[in-house]
Amino acid sequence: MKKASLVLKKTGGPIEITGLLYPLKDNNGVIFPYTPTIMFSHAAGYGQYDITGANYHQNYYTGTSNPTVSVTAMFSSNTLDEAKYTTAAIQFFKASTKSQFGVRAGAAAGTPPPILMFNAYGQANAKNVPVVVRSFNYTLPEDTDYVTFDDPVSGELSVPALILIQIELTPQIPPKTVKDNFSLQDYASGNNLRGGGFL
Repeated sequence: MKKASLVLKKTGGPIEITGLLYPLKDNNGVIFPYTPTIMFSHAAGYGQYDITGANYHQNYYTGTSNPTVSVTAMFSSNTLDEAKYTTAAIQFFKASTKSQFGVRAGAAAGTPPPILMFNAYGQANAKNVPVVVRSFNYTLPEDTDYVTFDDPVSGELSVPALILIQIELTPQIPPKTVKDNFSLQDYASGNNLRGGGFL
C-alpha cells in the first residue's frame, strides 16, 4: 500500500520547492510518514416546499456541493532529518493557503493558492484528485520535547518531537472535466474513479 500524499499539481509555481521546503523536493510535496486519519464528507443540498398544516414536507434537490476531505496526520522528529521534513511539511501546508500578492509578486500578483494532487489508498478512495487547501491547523504541544536546528535561510528553528496536524481539502476539478466526463452510472459503478479525479 502506497502512503498518502499531497503534492504540487505542477512544478514551477506558485510554490517552488527550495529553501525551507527542500526536504520535499524528491516528491514535489508531502508524503505522509504515518497512516493519517482521513474523513470524506459528501452532502446533497435540498430545499423544502412549505405546505400549510402538513406533517411531512416535500424536498427538492438544489445541487451537490464539493466533497470535503479532512486529514489528521502525525509527524515525528526523532532525528535531524525528520525535524527538517516536519518543518518543511508545515511550511508547505501553510504556503498552500496563500496567494501571490504585493509588489514582489510582479506579474504573478493575484495568482491564487496552488492546486495540489491528493492520493490515498487507490481509486476507490482518492487517486490523483486535484484539491485546494481550505484550512490547515497544527498545535505546538507543551508536553513533548522539541528538536532545534539551524536553517541557513530562516535561522534557528524548533519543532516538536511529535506533532498532530489537520488539513481540510476540497476538490478543484475543471468544469470541462466534470461536464464531459462525469456520469452518475459510471460514478456509481466505479468507472469514473479511474484517474478522473472524482471523489
